[in-house]
Amino acid sequence: MILERIRQQYPHLTRSQRRLADFIVDSYQDAAFMTAGRLAQSVGVNEATVIRFAQRLGYRGFPEMLEAIQEVVHQDLTPGARLSEEGPAEVPFFAALASQADLLQRAIRQTPPDLVTSLREALGTARQILVVGQGRTAPLVAYLGDALRSLGLPVQSADVGSPGLMALLAAAHSGTAVLGVALDDGDERVARVLTLARRQGARVFALTDSAISPVAQAAERALAVGSSGDDAAPTMAPLVAVIDALAHSLAEEAAEGGAERRRPQPDDVQRVRRFVLSGDDGD
Repeated sequence: MILERIRQQYPHLTRSQRRLADFIVDSYQDAAFMTAGRLAQSVGVNEATVIRFAQRLGYRGFPEMLEAIQEVVHQDLTPGARLSEEGPAEVPFFAALASQADLLQRAIRQTPPDLVTSLREALGTARQILVVGQGRTAPLVAYLGDALRSLGLPVQSADVGSPGLMALLAAAHSGTAVLGVALDDGDERVARVLTLARRQGARVFALTDSAISPVAQAAERALAVGSSGDDAAPTMAPLVAVIDALAHSLAEEAAEGGAERRRPQPDDVQRVRRFVLSGDDGD
């Protein structure tokens, strides 16, 4: 594959050839339909450099290199073709990638646009944002928190068992947005966090792999990305892609600062801790 040839040869390329390499890697779908002259003009080199670059990669000339670029584009358009072409040892790897792509396509088709609008508005206008998860979702919670903080949003992210979360949750109010992240049906504590936050008037959303999970049911709205059903290897990639998409969609709308947070009282913190850890309402 041409992209692998470029990777191998990149340290040995001239400065002009690296410009060609960078363009092909970043924009191979455009390069696939260019003549040698057009490619040279786009990168700012002469046509002879394009021909030498093709030869450096091991092709007989530009036409053969162009066919290799077009083959990459063809594979993009027919992702399932590789599964029938590869040997048995490679099929599980590509089958797993295809499964992740299918889950993302399903999310694109099944996510209501008004859900995304509602989530963006809630996060963009919140005075305080809490991102909450448990166990194996902890890396996703940290990643989402960092992504939103990079946009200037007032975000705190925490595991449900952390003492800091209890204080933040006790101070949740109508200006708070809470986003729970869950990968399976067992995140009862995350569901209780969302339930309590809704009682206190917060906007509550879920990012989950099941629309019927306890976390999804506890939320005001749930953005559900389907699971592959493989418990040995939880489906993380589609959720990461959704987080990236959410961050990109918020990039131009990030809130600049926020109102001062309400300070929780000690009794409030204890009440929240009991409910989240055990479900005890204190009645």
